[in-house]
Amino acid sequence: MEFRQLRYFVHVAKLRSFTEASRRLYVAQPALSRQIKALEAELGTELFLRTSRGVELTEAGKNLEEMARFVLEYVSEIPNQLSDSSEQPSGAVSIGLPPSLAYLIAPNLIEATQQRYPLISLRIVESLSVVLREWVEQGRIELAVLTDPGHLLTLNRLELLREDMVLIGSPKLLGDKERFIKLRNVQQYPLMISNGFRSVLEPWLKAHDIQLRFDMLLDSIPIMKEIVQRGKFCSIVPYSMVHNECAQKKLVALTLQEPAIMRRLVLVNAARRPVSNAMKAVQQLVVEQMAGMSTRLSASVEEEASPAPEKPRIRRKQKPLKIRESAQAGARSPAKVH
Repeated sequence: MEFRQLRYFVHVAKLRSFTEASRRLYVAQPALSRQIKALEAELGTELFLRTSRGVELTEAGKNLEEMARFVLEYVSEIPNQLSDSSEQPSGAVSIGLPPSLAYLIAPNLIEATQQRYPLISLRIVESLSVVLREWVEQGRIELAVLTDPGHLLTLNRLELLREDMVLIGSPKLLGDKERFIKLRNVQQYPLMISNGFRSVLEPWLKAHDIQLRFDMLLDSIPIMKEIVQRGKFCSIVPYSMVHNECAQKKLVALTLQEPAIMRRLVLVNAARRPVSNAMKAVQQLVVEQMAGMSTRLSASVEEEASPAPEKPRIRRKQKPLKIRESAQAGARSPAKVH
């Protein structure tokens, strides 16, 4: 088995076409087909199903695709790993951010990368936490900040911060209320929520035998905030998502009690994939940006109206940074920074 064959196989698997892979690789299609046939013969199984629309991976092909991507990525990192550690980190790094967080840290993260690591090409992807987790596991992106999925053998996790989930509404709906509300009592308001935040709530609801009826599910953060500002619905979201609107008196946030619900944000990378120096540098920058965000939000809370029994909390994890590398074996919406 040759690395060349694995590289050819990964291209065909990605493009689902021998013709397109041949063009991208600058290899004659008959030569490409011979190499794939030789690989199938060596492995003793078919890797592709030929159809009128191109090719599809067999089950064996799907398994090989994941392993081949890992091998090729690992080999490509050897020069970086063996280079002088005093040299500036370089190379491409992709990181995923959830919509509720991206606009808060992405601009500062881009600027910090440009200033401190000009040889790193940073790509930022915005999507839901559940999608980002899958992309990290599949190797489509290297890093992601997401709502803690719990312990998974496939991921290394570093806790970044914890923050309160709050009930938000227009000043007309919530302006004359106390600064806190029992979770059982939020049902008195018309509620909308995203699937991601609903998954944060569900374990708490189940543990405390509380049932909430949501009148609308919506996975667009900007649209959700606009509808809530119009006074049509309330919602339950992380405080960081609405701190600007609360400071501007466009929205009111009530801290949840009995129980208080916290969202944990973690930085993840795939446990069985190599961690390059560039990835380590970006990980450190993310930790710093999240710490800065925590400080800014906490200050914003302190500046808000009158003293209250409970204020939304933004808790930064007070632990030294540990970037774990695992030796276990076994998409992008680009915002590029050069």
